Amino acid sequence: MPGLGKSTLARKVYTRVKASMHFDCFAWITVSNEYNRMELLKEMVNEIMEKNSAKEVLESNFSERKMASEMVNEI
Repeated sequence: MPGLGKSTLARKVYTRVKASMHFDCFAWITVSNEYNRMELLKEMVNEIMEKNSAKEVLESNFSERKMASEMVNEI
């Protein structure tokens, strides 16, 4: 249901957790009801990896599994 403040609440939690530095990395990814796993993975790569590394991974023809593996190895 739109307009209930779900995204606002999630962003506040994300910001607070990010400020507390309990995790090695952070990414803010928007997921709709209909989504494409590869597109979400590409968004995560962009958010988590350094620009040069992300560009290299995104320009490759990696499978979802290989792309996820590259991203995890970066962390």
